[in-house]
Amino acid sequence: MRTPAAKSILLFGAVFATPHRLQSRTSVGTFWSMATVKTNDEVAANIHENADRLLEEKGWSQRRLSRETGDPHMSIVNALSGDHVPNSGILARIAEALGVTADELIDAPPKPQKKSRKSA
Repeated sequence: MRTPAAKSILLFGAVFATPHRLQSRTSVGTFWSMATVKTNDEVAANIHENADRLLEEKGWSQRRLSRETGDPHMSIVNALSGDHVPNSGILARIAEALGVTADELIDAPPKPQKKSRKSA
C-alpha cells in the first residue's frame, strides 16, 4: 500500500512530466526521485512565465492562442493565470500551438542572460 505522499508523487509525475524525468530504474525496481518533483505552485508559475514569454516572442495575445487551440478564451486565461495547474489536455493544446512540448512549459523558465560589461 502506498503512503498518501507517494501516491501524490505518482499521480503528479504521471500527469506533468515524462517518465524518464521522475523515474529511475534499478535492479530492485522503480523509485521516484524527490529531486525532480515540483509543487503545483512551482508548475503553475513556470507555465505562466513560459507561456507569457512564448506569446510575446510570437506576438500573440491570449485571445489568439485561444483561436489556435480551439479553447474558449477564459479557459486560456485561467490556464495561464499562474493560480493553478491546467489539466493535461489544455496544457498539451497550448504547448502544441506555441510549438513547444508540455515539458518545456512546465520546466523552469530560462534565466535571462546577463549583459557582460566590456572593460575600457
